[in-house]
Amino acid sequence: MMDELHNKAVCNESLEGNILNLKSNISIPIDSCNNYTNHTELYIEPTLLYDVPVSIILLLSMFYGTISVMAVVGNALVIWIVTSSRRMHNVTNLYIANLALADIVIGLFSIPFQFQAALLQRWNLPALMCPFCPFVQVLSVNVSIFTLTAIAIDRHRAILSPLSAIPSKFRAKMSIAAIWAIAFVLATPMAIALRVQFIEYGDRDGRKLVKPFCYNVRLPERTMLFYRLTLLFVQYLVPVVIITVVYMRMALRLWGSHAPGNAQDSRDANLMRNKKKHEGVDSKYGGVGNAYYTESNEKIMNGVGFE
Repeated sequence: MMDELHNKAVCNESLEGNILNLKSNISIPIDSCNNYTNHTELYIEPTLLYDVPVSIILLLSMFYGTISVMAVVGNALVIWIVTSSRRMHNVTNLYIANLALADIVIGLFSIPFQFQAALLQRWNLPALMCPFCPFVQVLSVNVSIFTLTAIAIDRHRAILSPLSAIPSKFRAKMSIAAIWAIAFVLATPMAIALRVQFIEYGDRDGRKLVKPFCYNVRLPERTMLFYRLTLLFVQYLVPVVIITVVYMRMALRLWGSHAPGNAQDSRDANLMRNKKKHEGVDSKYGGVGNAYYTESNEKIMNGVGFE
């Protein structure tokens, strides 16, 4: 029994000695450990961190590219038709050309660039494009909505007050200039607030990753919240109310009216009745006149004077 305990003690001592020798042989510089730790804490995001298949990227690029090209070409044709023909120079077509111009702007400077940020969840474009693209987007949307509202108001005036509300191209041009000025002012906070910012976050392996975002860094969050609510009010609520009211009034005015030249049963019946009366009177007096004329001629031919 004593021999077994002695053997176990000897084995334990030899095992501890081997472990100590192993520890003494392992030497890792502390500086290298610190460098490794710092390297893993700040790890720049790889290009393909968001695993989007290349086929999806190509498909969406072709889709958005086609939309952009069609928007630019189609609206450019609209502007060319309106400007090249003098017969097209009226108030309504001026507003339509303004709509086309707003669509060209958003097709050139917003559609080709905004989708990549939504797809990849990071901003890969130059830093200048970060405030510029959202600014152009808000500007174009404002111009389009305000122009549609102006068209509705112009049609409302033309239908409800056709004589007093004479359309004027000068007034339409001034309205278009005011639309662009107001839209520019409302879009300016986007150009002020947004900048490219590098945001850190951790991945599943515990590494700190950094990726660029187009983010609000200039204005307080409460100010941006108020600005977004203002855009909701100006871009949606007010135009919807105005357009709904004016088109409802136009519909009520035109509901029971008839366009000139269209058939109306009561009018046509009165015209036919009056026509028959005139034909009857003409035939009656025409017959009496013919009889008197014939009798007079016979008396003249026979040498008989009038009684």
